[in-house]
Amino acid sequence: MAYVQTRQVSAGQLLSGTFEELVAIKRELAIYFALFIAAGVMSDFLGVLALPITLATTVGYFVGQYWLFRAALGQQGLGDNAAQQTVLLFCMALLLGFGLYIGFSIFVIPGILLGAKWIMAPAYLVDEENKLFDAIGASWRASDQNLLPLSIAYGVIWLIWVGLFFLITALSGGIASALYSTGLGGVSNGLTAFTWIIFHLLPVMLLGLSVTAYRALGDSEDALVAVFE
Repeated sequence: MAYVQTRQVSAGQLLSGTFEELVAIKRELAIYFALFIAAGVMSDFLGVLALPITLATTVGYFVGQYWLFRAALGQQGLGDNAAQQTVLLFCMALLLGFGLYIGFSIFVIPGILLGAKWIMAPAYLVDEENKLFDAIGASWRASDQNLLPLSIAYGVIWLIWVGLFFLITALSGGIASALYSTGLGGVSNGLTAFTWIIFHLLPVMLLGLSVTAYRALGDSEDALVAVFE
């Protein structure tokens, strides 16, 4: 008998769970953001090393995401298959990112729906060490009966991020202008390191939603019940 999702979850539960998951790994998040802020400051003040720092932070982003997923899922350290899982996360980001780009380019709604269908894929990949397409397929199936609340939660996360983006960009720009007007132009240039960190907030919030949805809907026990019915 085919697996039929029987669990139901509300958008409110998904959103509250998202931030509860992030609070639970606040130590790991503090380390994650501190390292990227430090890399941004170095990139601003050591212009000659900007390219190697950018390459290092690109690799570090996927290693960091894998580490945060493991922490959120209750696993310790990077794991024995860290390199392989990090590469798979990178491939997943490229594959799903392309699909989401197409979806959002056509219209916002298709992009949100695709994002909701795929939101659990990274959690499946990290927690169960599935193959790339197996994780994507598992997320697609597990979201079947909860697409509306998942879509609402996914869309709200995006709206929160857009609001934070404009707020932090405005604050950073105001501080930089104030410093420049007092003759501290060199110092104000360094503040650009803090503006791009906003881009890390979206994947971190989506990580929280991914783990929350996976815990609520991705439990394999439902599949086992269906098999033996």
